[in-house]
Amino acid sequence: DGGTLRDTSSYVQQVPTPGSSNEGVGGYGIWAATNIPSGLDASVFGDPDGDGDSNLYEYNTRLVPTDPASFLNITVIPGPNAGQGVAAGQAKLTLSPAKPNVTYTIEYKYSLLDPHWTILTAIIGADTTLSHTDTSVAGVQKFYRVRPSRVP
Repeated sequence: DGGTLRDTSSYVQQVPTPGSSNEGVGGYGIWAATNIPSGLDASVFGDPDGDGDSNLYEYNTRLVPTDPASFLNITVIPGPNAGQGVAAGQAKLTLSPAKPNVTYTIEYKYSLLDPHWTILTAIIGADTTLSHTDTSVAGVQKFYRVRPSRVP
């Protein structure tokens, strides 16, 4: 019946090195100054809304860093599931809310012990729910992650 996945440790870093003297400059610095009120932790590792997503992750996914209800929901629906349009041997991944100017790279591996991830697809976001159907899951177990990266 599927499940929800939130892996906030996997993202593409699009800002200066955390803790460096230039952490507050550029796109992230402008975003943090605009979206994180004074007095709250605006560092890239900060989490002012306490939702478990770092400011850097929320920056890359274009989410609201002060709203704990603002997060990327990733759902995997294994087949067969006729009600969701998923055939046997397939798995449907949905991402919501997807945001414009964010590329969502879906990766997979067969074992959590494997250090390498394989790219399944990359989808450019829009103000909608995105979905992708993996058609090669028959007889195997797969682990998925989504790596969002902010497009300037």
